[in-house]
Amino acid sequence: MKTNLLEKTPAHDMNAEAALLSALLIDSRAMGDIADLTPMDFYHKPHQSIFQAMLALYQANTPIDLVTVAKRLEETSQLAEVGGASFLCEISDSAPMALNTVAYADVVKDFSINRKVLQVATNIQNQALAGESGSAVLEALQTEALKIQPTEKGDAIHLVSDIIMSHMERIEKAQTERAGRGYPLGFPGIDRNLTVMGPKLILIAGRPKMGKTSLAVTCMKNLDKMGICTGILSIEMPEAEIMDKWISMESGVDSMKLGRYKGLDATEFEMVNMAAETLSQSHIMIDESGSIGIDAVKRKCRKMVKDGAQVLFIDQLSQIKGRHGEDRFTRFANNTNELSALKKELNVPIFLLAQLNRELEKRNNKEPQPSDLKMTGNLEEDCDACIFVYRPEIYAQDDMERETLKGIAIINLALNRHGAPWRQKAMFRPEISYFYQEAVEY
Repeated sequence: MKTNLLEKTPAHDMNAEAALLSALLIDSRAMGDIADLTPMDFYHKPHQSIFQAMLALYQANTPIDLVTVAKRLEETSQLAEVGGASFLCEISDSAPMALNTVAYADVVKDFSINRKVLQVATNIQNQALAGESGSAVLEALQTEALKIQPTEKGDAIHLVSDIIMSHMERIEKAQTERAGRGYPLGFPGIDRNLTVMGPKLILIAGRPKMGKTSLAVTCMKNLDKMGICTGILSIEMPEAEIMDKWISMESGVDSMKLGRYKGLDATEFEMVNMAAETLSQSHIMIDESGSIGIDAVKRKCRKMVKDGAQVLFIDQLSQIKGRHGEDRFTRFANNTNELSALKKELNVPIFLLAQLNRELEKRNNKEPQPSDLKMTGNLEEDCDACIFVYRPEIYAQDDMERETLKGIAIINLALNRHGAPWRQKAMFRPEISYFYQEAVEY
């Protein structure tokens, strides 16, 4: 049996609604200050119709007063429904001062949000009582709650003459600061071409043993040093291993020694302690959950962003469970599609780690190419950029070649929808899981 939370009269303030309409009849110039208010924010049906008439007049650049509003309502056959011209006259006397228009609108908007929350709560309660899965109900709750969250964006209409100076400041800043217009990952060529800011889905892809997770945590460490808050959803690697990577990076001590009995000498132990002190001041969040579904991934990402994360990392795609009956290809395709939508919802860059299909190992040149993504869902279509990580020493034929290639890595920004591609050589220290590149002026 469904339960209706709306059996009681929802919260509203008739006086505030009437006072707002009255203030607008006195001085309609305030319409521009309450641009986020809609007719449905009013509880009383006649008030909805009157405000809709005012909006139509405002958008037509027609004066708003008792006569014009009454005429507009008559044209739409609503004048009698709202109570006639006499009701409009009563409304016009409701506002003590026209100066309080924004304050009245805030009250109306706040009660409107209250009613929307109540409606969502009713719908969610009925879904739960109907026996829908907990994850589906939770997903619906989060989605609907975000829809009613108030914003103050208003219209994004600007005169070029008003905004040109701020854009010139942005351009001048880009000429003098190496980070450019986005968050710097610590690799000059990549930072110059890839703007890590706003809603983007960025892949870090490669075969096993190439260092995908190490590259991700290297980027997070570099971002952290710039004061940028990051979060990683470590679905594949345990929290302890992630922490060992950061401690090794910061201290320079081989990560293999950290968990070994008497593995550290006195000097190394002091270096590890100093690294821990530095990391205690970090702006990094980590969630270790093991294999989870896409709904849980989205919920955790929302929580991290709510807690201040500016950039997210998900390690990795293959560990995100699919829905019942999905094959591997369909699972990857659906999950990347949902993460692509999530980046827009959260308005933050999301780095998604992905393991490439082994088919590439059948060819002579084993360095990843964009075509390798075609075997892994819709990655190429859904991502905004793709960074391939490749360590040629892994495929060395003998010890001499392995020694020659030792520590060399290729970081290839092979796909970049909002800039140029960039392929560069970097160095990798596997004992501390750290990628780096010598400083390059640009």
